[in-house]
Amino acid sequence: MDARLDSVFESWGSFAATMTDAPGTPGRLSYDPREGIELELVGTPPGIDLPGLMAMPSLPRLYGRLVDGSLVTLVGCLTTKTRMGAGGAGLPSSLTANRMLVGTHVGDLDELPLKSYTIEFSSLANWTCVSPAKFQVPRTGAECIGVDASFRRPDPIDIALPDREFDLRISHGWTYSIDSGSCSIRWNAGVTIAAHEQMVFSDAGRIAWQCENLMSLLIGHQLSVRSLSLKPVDLASPGSTESPLHLIYHQRGKHDHPDLHPPQMLLPYSLIKEDFPQIVAKWFARSEQAVLAANVFFGSQLLESPALDVRFLAATKAAESYHRTLGTGAYMKQEEYDAAIAQFASHMPAAIQDEHRQSLRNRLKYGNEYSLRKRLADMLNRIPHNARERISCDASKFVARVVDTRNYFTHYDHASKQEALDGKDALVAAERLRILVVANLLHDLGIKDETLLSVLERSAEFRHWLSQDLVL
Repeated sequence: MDARLDSVFESWGSFAATMTDAPGTPGRLSYDPREGIELELVGTPPGIDLPGLMAMPSLPRLYGRLVDGSLVTLVGCLTTKTRMGAGGAGLPSSLTANRMLVGTHVGDLDELPLKSYTIEFSSLANWTCVSPAKFQVPRTGAECIGVDASFRRPDPIDIALPDREFDLRISHGWTYSIDSGSCSIRWNAGVTIAAHEQMVFSDAGRIAWQCENLMSLLIGHQLSVRSLSLKPVDLASPGSTESPLHLIYHQRGKHDHPDLHPPQMLLPYSLIKEDFPQIVAKWFARSEQAVLAANVFFGSQLLESPALDVRFLAATKAAESYHRTLGTGAYMKQEEYDAAIAQFASHMPAAIQDEHRQSLRNRLKYGNEYSLRKRLADMLNRIPHNARERISCDASKFVARVVDTRNYFTHYDHASKQEALDGKDALVAAERLRILVVANLLHDLGIKDETLLSVLERSAEFRHWLSQDLVL
């Protein structure tokens, strides 16, 4: 079977709720990048408690053996259809699975010990700007007598991270097919997370998400995963002949992203080749809070809501979350603030009682944190003047209108409506907030001030939003 996230496959097999060599229930397993993983069964798999299933129509895992001999573990199964059996008992006939591991049966996927974890990303092969093909046209005099083509795998890009528990490698490969005299070659590239000792699957998954975020930032487009292969510790020995395991899951809305080419990217490898090891090291040296803030930002990138207020609030939340990671954000020393608030609370009017009093105490607890106005002003001041003016037009007016718009979309009060941006202006401002976060991310990864604006303007999407009129 073709265990890729961008392929379609279908196979019959037998399935059970426990790891056993005994025959299971026949079923048809299928995967489509647009639909996800589905399993249609002809009966109840061994090991399933029917009354429990009817009360809670989900199963932590199912184990299968396909007709080609492949072992599969289905994780997070949800019953979507049932049929009535003898005596009126409900029998599962269709399930969806959250994830599928191909190649073995495991009791707890998240705790599976790994030596390496390889993710093939869209656009990554183009990011290196290295062609694997070389063509020559032999000639006899002025006559062409054919074409010679040679292919080589580009050298891997190795990044040592001695302060982490892993190293990274970007390596390349290709697949080819020959049909009716023509040869089609597909070039791909993936990031391998190689553990110094070993790592469990859940930890490797978190690292993989950060790899995806970093490469999406550098390429300037949210990437999709095309394949994911795992090498457990017991397959890591040099003499092992077993194939790596493969993981399949449903990527909502990302399976059909087209590949980008270097002229469309923010920072193709050729522009940062010498600095790339330091960029990676800085990316993985960030605090846990910074990682969470980046997750908020990249999560907002995937937001497809048509509601303007939702998109705008997601952009402001991403900017605010990122500023919290910069090590600043308090108006005064926390101990001095706590003492002042204790004194302030002791003089709270007696008319404010019970839940109202507690609500005010909770609000005062966070009153030492910078406002959104202060945070946005700081983020604009951190980047060079030309980038600041390109993004905001007028920094003070931009910040004021963004804050008023956020307040209106949060509270919908009439007082702030008059000053809030609406329609196209609110949409442009939201997109420019996203560009502001990218500018700060690149600044913190070491991109030089004199090149920052030119890097941002390499993106056709960013150029579009920066060129739109914004009435402040």
